[in-house]
Amino acid sequence: MRLVLKLLKWLTIAGIAIVAAVAIGIAIFTGTATFRNLLKTRVNVYIAQTYQGQLSVGKIEGSIWGNLILRDVRLQYRGSEAAFIPVLRAGYGLLPIFGGELDIYSLVAERPTLQLTQGSDGQWNLLQALTPRSPSGGSSSFAIRVGGLKLEHACAEIVPRSGKAIWIREAQLAAALTIGKPGMRFAVKRLTAAIGMPGYPDSTVEGNFTYATVDHPSGAIPELHLALRTRLSSATLDAQASNLGAKQFDATIAVKTLAAADLNLFVANAPLTKNLSGTAHLTANTLKAVDLDLNIAAGQGRIAGRAKADLTATEPIYNATLQLHQLDVHGLIAATIARNIPAGAIDGTVQANGRGKTIAGLEAEANLQDRGLALAGYQFGNLTLEGHFKQKVAALDAKLSSRAGHADLAGKIDINGAAKYNLQLAVKQLELNRMARQKSVPAGKLNLTARVQGVGANPATMAAAVHLICLPSTLGPARIDRGRIDARVANGVLHISDGLFSAKDSILSARGEVTLTGQHRGRLHYTLRSANLQPWLAIAGRPGGGAIAVAGVAAGSPQALRLSGAADFSRIRFERYAVDSGHLTYDVGGIGGPTQAMRGQLTIGLEGVNAGMPLKSFHATVKSRSGRTADVAVTINAVQTATRSLALAGDLVYQPRRTTLRLAALALSTDAGNWRLQNPAVVALAGQSLKISGLELASDDQHVSIEGTVANNGAQQLEAKIERLRLSPIAGLLAQNPGLSGIVSAQIKIAGTAGAPLVRIGAEANDLQLGGIHYQGLSTTLDYAGTRVSIALAFMQDPAHHLDLSGTVPLQLSWIHGFAHQLGGGVDLIASSRGLDLAFLNVLNPGAVKDIKGTLTLNVALHGALRHPEPTGYLALNGGQFLIKPLAVRVNHGNLRLELAPRQIKLVALSADAEDGNLSGKGLVTLSDYAPEQADLTVSLHKWPAIATRQFNATVNGNLSCAGPIDAPNITGQIDVLHGLYRPDLDLLGEKTYKADHTIVVSDSWNQPAPAPGESTQNGNTQSRAGSMFRYVGLQIEVLIGRNNWIKNDQSEVNIDGKLRVSKANHGELGIWGVIHTVQGTLVLVGKTFTVNRGSIRFTGGSQFDPLLDLMGQYSVGRYQIIANLTGLASKPVLTLSSLPTLPQSDILSVLMFGKPASQLTSGQQQGLQQQALSMAAGAATAQLGKSVAQALGVQNLGLTMSNGGLGVGHYLTDNVYVSGSQATTSGQGQSGSVTVYLTPHLNLNTSASTSSQVGNQIELNWQWEY
Repeated sequence: MRLVLKLLKWLTIAGIAIVAAVAIGIAIFTGTATFRNLLKTRVNVYIAQTYQGQLSVGKIEGSIWGNLILRDVRLQYRGSEAAFIPVLRAGYGLLPIFGGELDIYSLVAERPTLQLTQGSDGQWNLLQALTPRSPSGGSSSFAIRVGGLKLEHACAEIVPRSGKAIWIREAQLAAALTIGKPGMRFAVKRLTAAIGMPGYPDSTVEGNFTYATVDHPSGAIPELHLALRTRLSSATLDAQASNLGAKQFDATIAVKTLAAADLNLFVANAPLTKNLSGTAHLTANTLKAVDLDLNIAAGQGRIAGRAKADLTATEPIYNATLQLHQLDVHGLIAATIARNIPAGAIDGTVQANGRGKTIAGLEAEANLQDRGLALAGYQFGNLTLEGHFKQKVAALDAKLSSRAGHADLAGKIDINGAAKYNLQLAVKQLELNRMARQKSVPAGKLNLTARVQGVGANPATMAAAVHLICLPSTLGPARIDRGRIDARVANGVLHISDGLFSAKDSILSARGEVTLTGQHRGRLHYTLRSANLQPWLAIAGRPGGGAIAVAGVAAGSPQALRLSGAADFSRIRFERYAVDSGHLTYDVGGIGGPTQAMRGQLTIGLEGVNAGMPLKSFHATVKSRSGRTADVAVTINAVQTATRSLALAGDLVYQPRRTTLRLAALALSTDAGNWRLQNPAVVALAGQSLKISGLELASDDQHVSIEGTVANNGAQQLEAKIERLRLSPIAGLLAQNPGLSGIVSAQIKIAGTAGAPLVRIGAEANDLQLGGIHYQGLSTTLDYAGTRVSIALAFMQDPAHHLDLSGTVPLQLSWIHGFAHQLGGGVDLIASSRGLDLAFLNVLNPGAVKDIKGTLTLNVALHGALRHPEPTGYLALNGGQFLIKPLAVRVNHGNLRLELAPRQIKLVALSADAEDGNLSGKGLVTLSDYAPEQADLTVSLHKWPAIATRQFNATVNGNLSCAGPIDAPNITGQIDVLHGLYRPDLDLLGEKTYKADHTIVVSDSWNQPAPAPGESTQNGNTQSRAGSMFRYVGLQIEVLIGRNNWIKNDQSEVNIDGKLRVSKANHGELGIWGVIHTVQGTLVLVGKTFTVNRGSIRFTGGSQFDPLLDLMGQYSVGRYQIIANLTGLASKPVLTLSSLPTLPQSDILSVLMFGKPASQLTSGQQQGLQQQALSMAAGAATAQLGKSVAQALGVQNLGLTMSNGGLGVGHYLTDNVYVSGSQATTSGQGQSGSVTVYLTPHLNLNTSASTSSQVGNQIELNWQWEY
């Protein structure tokens, strides 16, 4: 027994050793490459036999006992790769397998790539590849748990059947999976990925969710959170579903920002311009109770809605409410679409409930207000809309209200079967121009009522009646007194039983039938009579007028319409055109059909026509004959005068791809002879080929002819000739005859081919006369061949004065594929003249410069590339004379020389003489691409008459320079105004300034006057109205005004001097700074001449040029001195009167006007004080007399003045010596004279002598200083 036990012991030990050895051997073997290759082969074979796809493993590493690494795992389906995993790591436990559980505690796929493609049958390749080849024989009892499922840096491309690929990049997934008898649970703890699609914004998704069937076999989603973001938008989804089978869920979509740019990529038909935001909350206990809450913000608008539904019934039951607040749909949509969508802020509520899936079970009610309704540029105002819908019947009531009028629309629409409708419209005081706010829409007020009742909307089958009444209305200057339309539509025909609109002097009526389809024929009678077209043309914004009467019939169908009738018109005026009287008859059929089907006749006769060319009469007849071709016969007779007329007769034939004009007769009578067509002529246009045959006009020895063919292919042969054509009759037809006469002969020849034509043009004009100036002649020749045009031109004024131009210009012509020309290559032109008399410019330029004389010599060459030719040579003006009309300055002698170079124009010399003065200049202007770039010019003036008009006269010295970019030059320098006379339009010194006005103050003492209420001492800055070119100019000019300068008007004169600075920055406003002082002078107020003792006119800058005035004058009456102060802005001066010694206010005016205080006036004088003041204000008449005397004596610059007290004269002998004298004209006659010597600007010596005993002889030394 012991031996047996011992044997068993050794056997057990041996067995254990064997098992251990086998286990060790298996462990060692399974770790070898041989085993892993064997395992890889068996796995590949098993998968290939089990699944429809081809799954292969490139390499297996690790141990099968718990940690395996699979490399290069590929899944292919039908020859294409569906998935590829470079590295797949699996960590699992073997012992739980014996308990019926597969425990994979780690499954990691690194950088997997998926290629999902949907086939034409709708199946996805990946799912098909993993489908078993044969159904499973039973169910597995294994429980599967994957504790750490990860995808790292995954990529996928998803290509649905539509072909629009979706890509996923850098996807990260961390999840857990449990599958067992209680059910399945799949929990995604973290999911991130980048998603993109061509043409759509890139986006990222991030979130987590859980799906389980543990509690409910149909599934549940305990949690779901997803966040989607693009560069511009972001949204989140939070949801729970406790029982998917019972449809129990709660989901909320929150949109923080839905960018318009993103949404427009998906909704291209209605592109938004505003971002959206909001929430949508959807809950369901079951499908029997589904709730939706909606809140959306769009721009300034809000949309809130709530809906409930029972979706379990055969006919779903639902109710919903939608609230709108400040919703402007027009403002949300892009302009290209929005122009057809009304604008305005919509507020209101829409409620709906119903049963079923069709509109028959719907009931709805709407109450909406649209504030600021606008469409197509019209501002309609506020719209209120109330609507009801029940049993497929809609009732509406819309009211439009605004300052521009009111409109109401009410009625019902029944859509049971064919649509039935009954609508009423009322418009009251509707002003379309106020709504449109456009000048093109005329003013007016519209009043009307209308009613439409009927069935159907198809013109062929509808039955409807329209009743419209137009109440008294206005449209622009036209007034509509009444109007009425009664019509009905039946069987495709519109029956108008009454159509009438009546206005002052006008009436329009229509009665009859108009067919709306081609199955019937209509007949409509219409009349129009208007004795005054002016208001109707004014509605269209066109000037004109006249009277018209039209009566006719329109018969047939839209495809074969016939119009017949007659019209008479008289005194027609339309813009620049006019007709005294006329008559028109017409009878044309086949309108609306093919062109060749038209037939009929139109005859028109006009008398007293002015259409740019006056005609005594114009008559025309057009006859059209239907047939295989459209054949139109035309006759025209026009008469201008007894010796000027036109007669034409011919046929115009339209054929497919061919139009032919056959001229049977053409006669043109002119003052110089009669032109006639020598033979019938034919002009035919067939496709791109023009052929002219027999076109020849002749008048005595004058001939014009055209013969030949021009086409877009093949040989060309066309010749046009003009022989001895007299120009004077042609010039007589022009609205402004320039006095042109002469004889012209010319010839044009076209040969070669359409791709390489040859063109020669030759012309000559002899015995030319223009504006009364005779010219010897003009000849020119142009030859085109190959790629160049040769030019030769000679203009001969007389044997000594002529201009020659010759050379070549690169040009390529062709009309084989339509007319085409191309300029390229090098240009070579030379223009020269030894002397060209410029007198002809007086005819060509009858504007600001007149009486032009002088000789122009030139020698200019242009060489080089056509786009960048290089000019060289010179232009010179000698003995130039002209009158600058706006300045009244006549230049007696002027010389100019310009030298041209490729990059500059050099002003070599400029000189001119005018009166006793002269100017000179020189400089340089550089060029860039043949446009002036930089300027450097200087001009010197010496006693130059800057202006010599009746209003202004000034003589100046000065030096000016212009430098800098030509588009923003800077002009600097100094101007000395030696002497001048200025008569401004401002009436600051005349009597009209001092009529009754609150700015006139009479004070009883001599104090500094206060500024007027609201007066500012600063000039306002306003936008400069100078031209756009002047805007860029910079100015820095100092103006010195000498003492011999005067400001005068009809009654007063003031001697001035001063210094001004004119400044303007580039792109800035013009400003003037400085002070003008009054040296001496007189100021006439209410007929009395005040002596100006001191004064200033101060410019403080700004572009309004409204200087500050400070003038003081004195007038002596007996022992009284009346003092007048003129202050304030020149645009609104303030006059203050005071006296020494001090007088009451009433006495100041009495002494000024009557020479004695008011207390010394008689009762009649006191009562007539105002009338006496008006009668004594006669200074304007005496001043006008003084001006006339001065002009008659030729001493208008001597300072001659006249008043009701005497006559005076004064003149500067030099800049610093002023001599004056006067002669009294009153009963106390006397003479006086004075000499004033200005020692310094502030010190002067005055000596005077008088025959009056009250004045005597005086000598004064005066010191003046402005504080």
